[in-house]
Amino acid sequence: TKEMLEEHQQKRRLVGLFGDITLGWDDMLYLELTARNDWSSTLPLEKNSYFYPGATLSWIFTKLIPKNNILDFGKIRLAYGKTGNDASPYLTGHRFTQGWANGYYGSDIIKFPFNGLNAFQATSSIGSTDLKPEMTSEFEVGLNLALLQNRINIDFAYYHRETNDQIFTLPVDPSTGYSSMVTNFGKVRNTGIELLVNTTPIRTKDFRWDLGFNFSKNNNKVVTMPASLE
Repeated sequence: TKEMLEEHQQKRRLVGLFGDITLGWDDMLYLELTARNDWSSTLPLEKNSYFYPGATLSWIFTKLIPKNNILDFGKIRLAYGKTGNDASPYLTGHRFTQGWANGYYGSDIIKFPFNGLNAFQATSSIGSTDLKPEMTSEFEVGLNLALLQNRINIDFAYYHRETNDQIFTLPVDPSTGYSSMVTNFGKVRNTGIELLVNTTPIRTKDFRWDLGFNFSKNNNKVVTMPASLE
């Protein structure tokens, strides 16, 4: 049997600038700010730059509560941020790929490479010169509690996440000469909660038993989509 060898190569360039700063007051209130800008070679030249910032505010409110035997630690956090994502390489236009080594064209006699010469064929997918980067924005509210000398630890979060202009490959009518097209796909929304509870029911000098529980729920909704798919 003949061993099939395949070689594949892609080139992609991503340049980014990132900065962050953290401010604190009285070991109780903290503000963290982040910012990033990326330039990607996989997007059209006029749309290859995208900026996404973020901010997180946290307040350790137990600093204002006298020490007691019930509440050991408590923190509330608020966060908002954006995340950008570029496309895979070579999705912004029409391109050619090398002929499949064992592919047959016309008859069994003609196959490529033919007599040591390669052949190239157009891809079956239509690229898009209007591609935009995917952008995801998220808002989160969280609560951390430690109770009964750290025997009970609770981490609760509610999030609201929206993703705009997701990059998808969608099917098209074969009569166009192609089987699919690349496009930005509407808006998708995710909301939900996450709850993590860690407990220590038994803790002695020589023995410790830890017990954890977690619960999560996510609601997903397609808010908008291309008119051709509605």
